[in-house]
Formats: sequence, structure tokens, C-alpha cells
Amino acid sequence: MSGGWSEAAGGSGPRPGLCWPVAPARARAAFAVGRFASAVLSSRCAAADARWLVRRGAFLVVRLDAPPGRLPAPARFVARHAGWVARVDPSGWYQILDAPDRSRPRLAPAAFAAWWGEVVERLQERFPGLHPGFPAPAGDADPSAFADRGVLARAAFIGERGLWPDRPRMADPAFGWRWARSAGLGLPILLTAFGCTGQAESWAARAVQLLDYCASLPRHVRAVGGLVGPAGQLDERMCELIGRYEGIPRGVRMAEEQVRKLADEIIRAARAHGLAPSLVAGLIDVESGGNPRAVSPDNGPGLGRALGLMQVLEGHFAPGQDPFDPAVNLAVGCALLRDRIAAFGGRVESGLAAYFGAVDAAGRPTEARDATGTSGTRYVALVLGAARRYADLDVRPDPLAGPLADPDFRSYAPRTGTWREAAINLKGIADRALESGRQIVAEIEQTAARARATWGGQ
Repeated sequence: MSGGWSEAAGGSGPRPGLCWPVAPARARAAFAVGRFASAVLSSRCAAADARWLVRRGAFLVVRLDAPPGRLPAPARFVARHAGWVARVDPSGWYQILDAPDRSRPRLAPAAFAAWWGEVVERLQERFPGLHPGFPAPAGDADPSAFADRGVLARAAFIGERGLWPDRPRMADPAFGWRWARSAGLGLPILLTAFGCTGQAESWAARAVQLLDYCASLPRHVRAVGGLVGPAGQLDERMCELIGRYEGIPRGVRMAEEQVRKLADEIIRAARAHGLAPSLVAGLIDVESGGNPRAVSPDNGPGLGRALGLMQVLEGHFAPGQDPFDPAVNLAVGCALLRDRIAAFGGRVESGLAAYFGAVDAAGRPTEARDATGTSGTRYVALVLGAARRYADLDVRPDPLAGPLADPDFRSYAPRTGTWREAAINLKGIADRALESGRQIVAEIEQTAARARATWGGQ
């Protein structure tokens, strides 16, 4: 249901991937103990390294490189890499070149797009199951400037980047969240280059930054290959920190702003399906970061991709429904979440775990993990934690119903987390008002009785 890739073992939270070094001795040791979940590897590396990573269950993106200078003819480029692809994984994930504006600055974007499209066509003739990736530019340019929709229709993902010189700019769209420029392309986003480009006070501090960054990403964005240490070197202490997940997320948030732009639609859909708007908003925050065009890669036979705000598997949409229409996605996603919760007797935690796909027969979230390293128990905690930030949505009036009839409602409603709690508060206030009224009536009757006794009924 959520935007996972294939199942992968290890990790207690979002973990960074590694830009695989040409000399991989320490990298092998780091992967051997599960300290990294994925890797980006250049075709300049040994095919044996790639095969080793595939056997370890790592999510691997291979960057097919070409020497600097003029681009080789597509047929020559494919011939050069075909043997390497066949030996490693004919159905794997391959990004074709990197940063076209930097590696080929004199090449017109349209010419690069045409070259890329022909390369993909030739590769897929040989390897029909291959997943080709289009490289985002290194600069601030719009990736769509380098490829029209026809070319991007051949792509399985966008190879994006997120680099920042210091922690304050992790959430800056020009730095750590640079990948957000590709959010509207309707393709999975794999970060094949990310990390802190400045000199942190220590490699351990850099590791914590990497962990914080990975924890801040919405689940439809996968941090596949990051820079670790100066010049991509590995430090044992850094690997230990990554393996133990000691990084504390610092609240690097852009998702909340995006989710709140859809507050009216979320409130309307949630209430129509008997759900707390805060719960739906929290799930959207975690799953898509408020991006209506969020897409995950294929989740496997019979499942397909997870799409849109609530990252609903494409098989749940009826023919003709647009999963990227927020109203449609919310209606289908809320219905599914309501049914999952109802199936476990109204228990929200069980319903969330079932929505994620990691729940046992008794309704307990399990430790089953997807390829981001997120377990069922952690997913439930993430969504409920995010939901608390949207508690105010539960007491907002329906955007189509006009203002609240009771003007005093706002004075106590913010203290509630759900409409059920609001109703309990209403009943409490009504009970107290009724009791006060009864006391007043009793006092009046007592006063009248004393007056009659004193004045003799005159």
C-alpha cells in the first residue's frame, strides 16, 4: 500500500545508501553488517562488486558512464555496456549518464534527450526488463527541459540529487530538497547523489546529518547513493553510527506545508469515510509528502506501483479513475484505510499496519520491513506522530458546511484530537450546564418557600 520497493532486511529506520567506491574493501565490510540499504555503482567498477551487492539483497542503481567529451553513438554506447549488464542484472535499475549539464555543457538539452531515448530503445531491445533512469541536471534547471514527455515516458525513474553545505540548508529547495523540482514528472525519484558537501566538524557529525536527511524524506523518495565522508571515504565510526541508527531526525520538514494546502480536501474525504482528518493528513505526510503525483516503483506481481497522495496501489483504482487527481486518490485511499481499520475492530494501529502491509492475524504491527528499512511498527509510529501535528484539522468545520453553529465551540475544540473527543467535551459542558441550571432552580424554589413561610402566602 505504501510506496515501497522490494522487501529488504535490516535497518531500524531510514538508512542512507552508499556511492560505491572504486576500491570497495571497507564498503564490503559495511554492507556485510547491514549498515547500508542500497548503493549507486558506476559501470567503471568491477561487475563482481555489482553481483556481490545483488546477492546481498541491496537495492542497486548502476550508472552507465561514458568518457568525457563528445557522446558516443548510441549503438556504440550500448555495445560497450551490454556485456556488463548481462553479467550483473538484465532487469536491474540503470541510470544512463549523470548530470548532463555538467558532463556535456555544450550539448543542447534536446540533443541529449534524443540520444538518451535512442540508447534506451536499443538497451530494451536486448534487455526488455531493464529499468532506465533519466539523469537530472546538476544545476538548478528543470529536468523537463532536458526531456519532453515522450522521452520521459521511456524512463522508470528520475535520478535526482540532494546536496547541502550545512544543516540549515537541508530543507532548502536549492540544496537538500533539490529533488522536489522533479516531483511533478509522475515518476519515481531515486536520489543517486546526496550528502553534505561542506566540512562537518567530524565524520560522525556528517553521519548524523545523513541519517537526519534520510529520515526527513517522504517515503516515495528513495535515498539510494550518498556521499559518505570526504571524497566518499568510509570511516568505521561513521559506519557504526549508521548501522545503529543513532541519528535523531531534526524536523527537516517541507511536507507539512504541502499537506496543509490540501486541508479542505483532506477534511472532506476523511469525514466522508468516518476517519479523523489528522490521521489521513499524517499518512499523506509520511507517504507522499503532499505530492499528488508521487509514484513508487513496481511493488511486484499483482501489486504494481503505489500512486498519488496516499500511495495507493494502482490495482485499487477503477478503470478511468485518475490516481493523480487528489479527490480520487483521497476517496480510494480513505475507503481502503477505513476498511483496514474496521477489519480489526476499529483499532487504528492495526488498520495502519494493514495499510502498510505488515500486520499479523491478531492485528499487531510486525517488524517486516520494506526497502527503505521501515518496519510495520515504525510505520505506525511515524504516521501517528505526523498525525499529532495535524490535530487542528479534526476540529475545523467542514469547508462546505459553513461556520460552526456554536460560536463557543472554538474555545474548547482545539483541546480535542478527534470529533469523538469533541462530542465528549460537548456532553461534559452540557452536563455541567444542566447541573448548574438545576442548582439555580433549586435555589429559587428554596427562596420562594422561605418567602411564603415568612409572609404567610401574601
